[in-house]
Amino acid sequence: MKILVTGASGFIGKNLQEHIETLGYPRDIKTSYLNSKICDITNKYEVMEIMEDIVPDVIIHLAAKSSPGVASYLWDEMWQINVDGTRNLLHYAPLGAKFIFASSSTVYGSNSKRNYEDTSILRPSTIYAASKVAGEALVRSYARLERIKGTILRLGGVV
Repeated sequence: MKILVTGASGFIGKNLQEHIETLGYPRDIKTSYLNSKICDITNKYEVMEIMEDIVPDVIIHLAAKSSPGVASYLWDEMWQINVDGTRNLLHYAPLGAKFIFASSSTVYGSNSKRNYEDTSILRPSTIYAASKVAGEALVRSYARLERIKGTILRLGGVV
């Protein structure tokens, strides 16, 4: 099985790589894990090339511009990475690949209630949260079209 992890230079990505290795999957950073130094997910040609080279069975998409309080002049970059990058990965993913998308609990808004469920109302109050809602919608759409097998994880309180 070939596993492709985006955002491999981040906290979760690094720890996930180590865990994957303990399961017996070899670590080859040039072909198995994507970070900003290896592939720009906003560049569809780079994504297409890496997908054709690796042909992953599983894509774990952790890459994101994740600063919820980021300055407004960086909103375009955040949208490009979080939404356009996600679309590129979905579009060029091998047919039937498992696609695991790391979303965020920020999609629920800044409500003091912390007991969220899958059916809770989404109230994104930042551009980051809105970009995660858009990413989730893309994953659901590609899954409904039976292009991928999608899973969405709404992570919160990652330390």
